[in-house]
Amino acid sequence: MKVLKSVSGPLAAIVLLLVIAMNGHAYGQTLLNQQRVYVMANRADGNTILAYHRTAEGNLSLIAEVSTGGLGSGPGELPAPFPLGIPAGNPLTTQDNLVLTEDGRFLLTVNAGSNDISVLAVTHDGLELVDRAPSGGDVPVSIAQHGKLVYVINEGELSADELGKVPSMTGYFIDQNGHLTPIPNSFRITGSPDAQPAELLFSPDGNWLFITDKFAETFIHVLQVNGDGTTQDVRDYVANVPAPFGAAFTHDNILAVTEANAKFINGQRAGVPNGASVSTYQFNPKDGTMTPIKSVGTLQTVSSYIRFTPDGRFAFVSGKGSGAMSSFTVSPNGEITLLQSTAALTGGTFSEPIDEDITPDGKFLYVVAPMAALGNTFFLPIPSDAAAVMGYRIGEDGSLTPVTRVDGLPLSAVGVVAR
Repeated sequence: MKVLKSVSGPLAAIVLLLVIAMNGHAYGQTLLNQQRVYVMANRADGNTILAYHRTAEGNLSLIAEVSTGGLGSGPGELPAPFPLGIPAGNPLTTQDNLVLTEDGRFLLTVNAGSNDISVLAVTHDGLELVDRAPSGGDVPVSIAQHGKLVYVINEGELSADELGKVPSMTGYFIDQNGHLTPIPNSFRITGSPDAQPAELLFSPDGNWLFITDKFAETFIHVLQVNGDGTTQDVRDYVANVPAPFGAAFTHDNILAVTEANAKFINGQRAGVPNGASVSTYQFNPKDGTMTPIKSVGTLQTVSSYIRFTPDGRFAFVSGKGSGAMSSFTVSPNGEITLLQSTAALTGGTFSEPIDEDITPDGKFLYVVAPMAALGNTFFLPIPSDAAAVMGYRIGEDGSLTPVTRVDGLPLSAVGVVAR
């Protein structure tokens, strides 16, 4: 203000414009670092993203609900012997179906019901849809992004009624405005029929892609990313335990993969009770090889999603089949040790925690549970708004303390990004 008082006329106007421009730039940078939590509603009649403001204490308040322009999958159905058509839980049992670009400017989301993906820009008021593109196959379930590259993988099928379809993958370039351009010759079949991929993940340097297949051969696929953005198969690894699911990198190219230990039981895919696990690998970015480090049981059922704290000291794994979060310590060389099999409950035994994310400062963990309203008592009909997003404070010792819970989300809710 003193500068403006000391000048007048055209010079004052120029100074004022410079101040506005500088303030605008600073505002833009502040905007991208706002404390937010995003959840995908995944409704079959129109997919939307719920944007929440996160307070310093971890509480959430809804800012906006923004359309992705596509259709979600809607809720799944209860298996036999229940009557057909009873909605329950979420069929998108995959990690990273909702991701934030590395620069924090755009959200990328799958639209499993309309076979496309959407790009939404982060704005002061919440989000704004800026682009939408076909996924190149049926039922997109996971997105990976690194630099200007975006890849989406398609499951091909959502239920046992559609067995026999193959998964596929396609790539896009994303520009500074969030617009997508197809990468020529990037489409590829990624596995055998009924493989059902659960995760698509870039290596930290962006030169490799990883795919986990829950069923069929239960492979972990490693693909090399070429200079033109296309990919080529390098090698496949058989998971230590059946049904590899979520995957995440931590320090020093250490890769962790959850293993749901699910298989066909009485004609239905189901997890072995308390039989899930997590395995870590040392990844070599020079040749794409993975060297096993350690495999540890979670003592939970169908462990699926995994996230590391930013400092790499702890990992948290969701137990979809047991309604609990498990915690692990992580050594500098990638050995994991079970800290607490039940570090937190996510609404009860039947809550089905389906996705999680940790804030960049490592202070809070947020979890989406589609059937949280059931608690520990299963009842029908399951409410259409049974889902909840829950927040936990992460202690210095890796403990989880509940700080917030937002109920009333649609039963189809899946995917969470915390910032």
